[in-house]
Amino acid sequence: MVYYILLKQYFNTLLIPLKRPHDQNMISTLHTRTTVFPTSTNPHNVLLVTAASAQFIDRLENLIGSIHFHEPHIPILVFDLGMTDAQRFRLSCIVDIEIELFPFEIYPAHVSDLNTFAYKALLWKEIFEKYRYKSKTIFYLDAGTELRSSVESIIKTTETQGYFLTRQKTLIFNHTDEQTFIALNMTRNQFSTGNHYQTAGGIVGFNTNFSNFYNDILIPFVTCSLNINCIAPLNSYLSTTHRFDQSVLSILVYKANYKVENDEKFYGDFGSATELDGSMVIFSRRWHCPKVYAAAVVFRSKCDYPLIFHSQRHNRMIHEHKTVYSCGTLTIIKIRSLQIELPVYQVHVLIYIIYILIMTSVYCVILYILSLLLLPKLIETTKTIDF
Repeated sequence: MVYYILLKQYFNTLLIPLKRPHDQNMISTLHTRTTVFPTSTNPHNVLLVTAASAQFIDRLENLIGSIHFHEPHIPILVFDLGMTDAQRFRLSCIVDIEIELFPFEIYPAHVSDLNTFAYKALLWKEIFEKYRYKSKTIFYLDAGTELRSSVESIIKTTETQGYFLTRQKTLIFNHTDEQTFIALNMTRNQFSTGNHYQTAGGIVGFNTNFSNFYNDILIPFVTCSLNINCIAPLNSYLSTTHRFDQSVLSILVYKANYKVENDEKFYGDFGSATELDGSMVIFSRRWHCPKVYAAAVVFRSKCDYPLIFHSQRHNRMIHEHKTVYSCGTLTIIKIRSLQIELPVYQVHVLIYIIYILIMTSVYCVILYILSLLLLPKLIETTKTIDF
């Protein structure tokens, strides 16, 4: 019985997602909202850019849902960093989405290692050059973020200032590898005094008419990203403090003396005060549950998947790919031709249900066996008493 209680408590903790007060309110709002897409034109000529690999597809859908909910007029460009066929086809059925494959093959090998985040500066530079002189405001968000309200203030800042940057709670001094300082002609001691906070690497806006951002930030950022000893030194893999792209961006922003937004409502996370939930503009959801905005994703009314969606190649790719989802690792349950994909927390629920069923069955069998063994003796005892 003790083991049963402990096991039940363990599974109950798995089923309770980490929530903030805003999450509950948003769930009820989403359930009562009638989606009309798009609600307006794109008056600011804004393009929202993000990127994701197969491991982060659930975060990506949550981000897209938050954009559809709060800014349904903004088109979204998604860079495919290594999605499965099924994921890419599903995304292609979402309204106002454009998918572009990131060209890893033209860059050094370390760029393909997503843990270095070397792709990010290269992606920004590509977008900047593609829309240069077209008065395009680019707003990049990591797939792990979500909008909590309109980004009108961010767009206006980007248009007038030429860029938008926001801080993080980590310090440059404590979260940058020594080799990165050297590669960027800086020293750690330059950041040892004062609160030199890092600049968020996943929340960046820039206007393609503002060439200073291109020259001051993007070009040196790209140069560093192409040099593994700059963005991802050997010791950084052994460290839990180096922030790769964020460390590099932070130093470059410091050198260029660019203005960084300090208001926490633009970079809130689970460490932020709950009082900020009502005014939050951008929230860092990351792996946390629940992904409340996933329900707000607007799909096209008609969408025909290509035949490759049903191919054996696709099934094999999914089976061989280890995917990390919001509540754990994606688990593949495959019985002959039947294949089911479930996040691990749902598998835990199934295991728990199966456990209860097995224990109930065992209990019933034991009772049945005992009845067979004891019933004759009970009858005999009854007869003796009657006599």
